[in-house]
Amino acid sequence: LLDRAGPAFATWKAARNKTPPMKTLTQLLDGFGGNSWRIVTAAAGAQEAAACPSITEYLYADGQGDTQRAISDINSMAARGIDAIVVFGDAGPAILPALTNAEAVFAADYWSQAGQRVASALVLETFGEVYDHSKILCDRAKGARIEMLEHMETAESAFVRSALVNERNRTGDFAIEFKLYQRADGGFDMHSQWLRHHYPAPEPGQRVINVQLWSSKAGYEVSMAHLILDELDVAWMPVGKLPGRYFAEAGTLGGTIHAELGHIRGDDLHVGVTRLLEDGTVVHTTEPMPEGGVFQATYEPFIDATVDIVNADGEVQDTVWMSDGAWTALDDAMWGGESQRLDFSTTDCIQPHNTTPDALRLSGCARVQANVSDFAGVARHLGGAMAPIDVTAFGAVAFWLKADSPTTVCMESPGSEPGCAALPAMPEGQTVTLPVSAFVHTNTCEPTALTGVNLVSFMARQAGEANVEVGALAFLPSGDGDWTNHLGCQPDEVPVNAASPEPAPDSPLAERQRRFGPSCSTGTANGNGPGDTALWVLLLMVAGVVLRSKRR
Repeated sequence: LLDRAGPAFATWKAARNKTPPMKTLTQLLDGFGGNSWRIVTAAAGAQEAAACPSITEYLYADGQGDTQRAISDINSMAARGIDAIVVFGDAGPAILPALTNAEAVFAADYWSQAGQRVASALVLETFGEVYDHSKILCDRAKGARIEMLEHMETAESAFVRSALVNERNRTGDFAIEFKLYQRADGGFDMHSQWLRHHYPAPEPGQRVINVQLWSSKAGYEVSMAHLILDELDVAWMPVGKLPGRYFAEAGTLGGTIHAELGHIRGDDLHVGVTRLLEDGTVVHTTEPMPEGGVFQATYEPFIDATVDIVNADGEVQDTVWMSDGAWTALDDAMWGGESQRLDFSTTDCIQPHNTTPDALRLSGCARVQANVSDFAGVARHLGGAMAPIDVTAFGAVAFWLKADSPTTVCMESPGSEPGCAALPAMPEGQTVTLPVSAFVHTNTCEPTALTGVNLVSFMARQAGEANVEVGALAFLPSGDGDWTNHLGCQPDEVPVNAASPEPAPDSPLAERQRRFGPSCSTGTANGNGPGDTALWVLLLMVAGVVLRSKRR
């Protein structure tokens, strides 16, 4: 957890840099601030806020492990007109009413006698509107795949039911969702639809009970639904229409959008793609619906994208949001070190493009100025549904680097030692191309496992002021790279160009990689490195989980 604190704040700042300057009041709300990690995160937040001229005040509140106190802190700051709030939701679902349009929440996990979770329930109360989020949308953003979508009919009812599998987390669930609209007589009308906007609009102030149920064993979710519904006076409304086609699985990597489609029936459909580009502009394109089961399109690298399936009447049948990660600052101050970050930007930096055919090019750039104590620099988080990356599938790594002191470039994977390469100072800036075999364990100089990389870092380690600027990060399908500027590995005098371990050809990772072709690859390991929190900060912002004013 300690590894995740600083990048989250840095990415929050990077997202802020994309908007016009404005005066902002910002607050960090801790559910429990009584451990060393939370002390560090509070300091990191203050450090980031101090570096931003548009933030006029930075506030901090500690819920001290008290759920009601944490909720009160959020509501109090919202009433004061705070513009942005970063929340550690230690209370779990109980804190959702303070963050979303839910007014009340009930959540429970159900366990077998063997100690395995077999089912979960999330029930939320709203008024005059339905709940903002659904399991099927959020799970796909995290890499889950819809294996089944159907109408689940019983003697009393019908639901929209899905089966979701997440290879990366090795989880699977059967899920249903429905909403209960309370009538004036106290009874309820039950609706089950595919997307949020398919539900009928509630009357102003009408009470809605939003129910999400899922289980690792088929049928438990339906049994839970009836346990709820049998206690109520319910009128069953017609079950919602299933989409003609839907995104079974979708993600992006290096400007390529890849989606596998589920097909229920044939309709006159097309795909709408809305991309946020590196220069901050938004571009919308319309693509034909593929005849087969795969939609794939390649563009210049972009920050994120929303992809819709749209029918001939302009109605959205399905929608997914995707990103392959973001740049962030990284230094030892986030762990209590003494480095001082003087400036950081993901917009005011060089963004050259690598033109190597079939290269996997990653969007964005980053620049940092710091007084270095132990280390300071920038990192590119690799996230989203198609991460992490199996770097062993590539021959070389290329990037543009400008640094006035020696730089260590590392590829980091959860649960494995990072593979690193040392470079000399490059004060004028130049393109660097290194073979994948150059990245070795810094202590032993042995090859490291690079089959699940989720972070590429560029660190200055020489004490004193340092400037590091990086862009045009790309993975090249082949090539030996250039060893001219490589400083080599010193400790045990092991050859630096020792071969890296080969990936297992029949692994799920290799199969996922083949969807992008030989030059692109993703993995199934659960990414828990520093950058994953950075992406989830962006995901939560896009999903609307950041605080907003309630209007009832």
